[in-house]
Amino acid sequence: VVDDDLGGYAVEIPHLADAFALEYILVRYIDGLEIPGISVPTDIQVGEDFTVTLTGTPDLMTSWIPEVTTFGVDAELIARDGWAYTYRAKTAGTLGVKLHHNSLQVLSDTTVTRTVTPNSVADEMPLSIKIYPNPTENNLSIISTELQIINISIYDIVGATKLIQYSDFQNIDLINLPKGTYVLQIQTSKQVFHSKFTKI
Repeated sequence: VVDDDLGGYAVEIPHLADAFALEYILVRYIDGLEIPGISVPTDIQVGEDFTVTLTGTPDLMTSWIPEVTTFGVDAELIARDGWAYTYRAKTAGTLGVKLHHNSLQVLSDTTVTRTVTPNSVADEMPLSIKIYPNPTENNLSIISTELQIINISIYDIVGATKLIQYSDFQNIDLINLPKGTYVLQIQTSKQVFHSKFTKI
């Protein structure tokens, strides 16, 4: 363990690089580094702009910038006004906001997470989305020819979540689900759709 000049310390962790040599990974920890406050709206919908605002002293806020990490969300920075950064959410999903220090090149430990929701919910499945087979035994396939599918969720008849899947929608494995009727929720880039299917 060695002190550094950044107000923290670094730890060298050896690991076996191959059968004959050792490498060292430098892991840096910054203790007691003051970060600004982050204000992020709680209600974000697809196609709408949302603003991430930093709060604190000017010197403090000058050192940090927000960094949006996305999990299935397509969001872009479209404007900046002082300490307010405006983004536009293009698709639904979950996003996280961290702070990035300009000079130290470190990220804050705290992540503010928000859910970006579609603009509307429709119970009627469009013709462009095909679900088959129904009833099914062990697999379900979903094909959408027009709308981008972000994720699917499966609920039992009492509303308990049984499965969430973010890719490979043409091969949804149901082998661990008991026989019965389930609600399928399909979250697309524009709307959320619901349907029912039966496992036999």
